[in-house]
Amino acid sequence: MRNIWMFVLSVFLVGNGLAQDDEFIDKLDSLGGLDDSTKAIMAYNNGLDLMSAKDFSQAIQQFNEAFSKNNEMHDAIFNRGLCYKHLGSYDKAIGDWNSVIAKDSTHELARYEIAHYYFKEGKYAEAQPHLDELMKMNPKEAKYAYDRGVIDFVNGDLDAALEKYNAALNANPKHAYALNDRGSIYMKNGELDKAIADYEKAAKADSKSAFIFNNLGSAYRKNGDMDKAIEAYSKAVKLKDDYAIALNNRGMAYFAKGELEKARGDFDKALSIDAMYALAYNNRASISIKKEEWEAAVRDANKAIELNADFAYAYYNRAIAKEMLRDLDQACEDWNKSYELGLDAGKTQMNIWCNQ
Repeated sequence: MRNIWMFVLSVFLVGNGLAQDDEFIDKLDSLGGLDDSTKAIMAYNNGLDLMSAKDFSQAIQQFNEAFSKNNEMHDAIFNRGLCYKHLGSYDKAIGDWNSVIAKDSTHELARYEIAHYYFKEGKYAEAQPHLDELMKMNPKEAKYAYDRGVIDFVNGDLDAALEKYNAALNANPKHAYALNDRGSIYMKNGELDKAIADYEKAAKADSKSAFIFNNLGSAYRKNGDMDKAIEAYSKAVKLKDDYAIALNNRGMAYFAKGELEKARGDFDKALSIDAMYALAYNNRASISIKKEEWEAAVRDANKAIELNADFAYAYYNRAIAKEMLRDLDQACEDWNKSYELGLDAGKTQMNIWCNQ
């Protein structure tokens, strides 16, 4: 019993001590011992504590109190915006951050919160001017240049994107996403050695990123190194076992090596994950054509076309299978369609089989 009473007494005393602190502060305030500036700081610090405890509604009240006592305390409004963000009230959050930079245009954190919100929402026109300003304010912050580069990349301005990614990498040479995205620009420009170098560096910088390993695999495959491609795709799949794109891509590398059953297995796995994956259906049709399984090729090509009516290669594959099934009229229609969709090989086949 003695130990129990000691425990209850100690709890009671802790409670009394806190009450005495509050009473002391109230008494000091009533005697004029606390000015508004001090009250603002106290309320602001309380708000930070409540934020740490994820009590965002109460934190907002404390930040309101802080700002009411000191309307120059812009960080109170900035943090109130963060609370609104956590509560899902994004319009209020944006309103607070805009209010902060209207009063203090150099408030970097508020400006970035606005830019990043618009960036994540895909509202690049709204994000861009803030990122431009942030790059001027702090050129050593890699994320500003990287986000700005993504906007240029999406808008198709690859030269401008490359410039921004270089700026991001000057600030942080191990910025995995900037390395990856610069590698993608090199890929688009046909500079495979540079692309591979960047993807390899990106994979070292972020060894847990499945999509970086997938991109590295595609660079190796385009460069004709199927073994390295398969190794990279396998790492991607190991990191993300439901990665249908990497499975499909690994299947294409196996196909290029002539390992048809491994290729078919990867296409099957990709389709078990994503039954709407038109490219994998067409790739599986290619396996069937190689193995002279004409009906299976037609079925998969049909599915690919059902999912993507403008899939030139699927029409071309179906035409091959139809011709082997002695349905030359349908084969010619499909070859013609593939040519209309931009595949010159379709016209070549028409000239051989259809213009006699």
